[in-house]
Amino acid sequence: MSAKTPEDLHKLFAETINAGDAEAAAALFAEDAVLVSDPQHIVQGRTAILEGLINFVSIGPKLTLNAARIVRNGDVALLYSDWTISSTSPEGVISTIDVRPTHVARQQPDGEWKFVIDDPSVDEPPAGARS
Repeated sequence: MSAKTPEDLHKLFAETINAGDAEAAAALFAEDAVLVSDPQHIVQGRTAILEGLINFVSIGPKLTLNAARIVRNGDVALLYSDWTISSTSPEGVISTIDVRPTHVARQQPDGEWKFVIDDPSVDEPPAGARS
């Protein structure tokens, strides 16, 4: 499963996460990709990203892509999106959160597109910020 266009990345990410397949989701990231788990926790490399995705799929999330906008310049693309993530706890409590991540993707030498930066924390206030 590979992304032939930047638009494919959104579709494939949702499909792999909804299927509970952290390894397939991690394969959508470049080997040296960066994931901003939160403003104070940034991980680099597909192996570290896979660990986080394993934790994420363990809660059984269901991702729904509500809207997307992609700005492309040659072999680099900036992906904006609006997602709803829902999950059900072992006690049966349903949780829903809306997120608006920003991604940077790059076309690889083989033509496949991969995430190189994933920042789902854009709505988090910076450290020390007051609300």
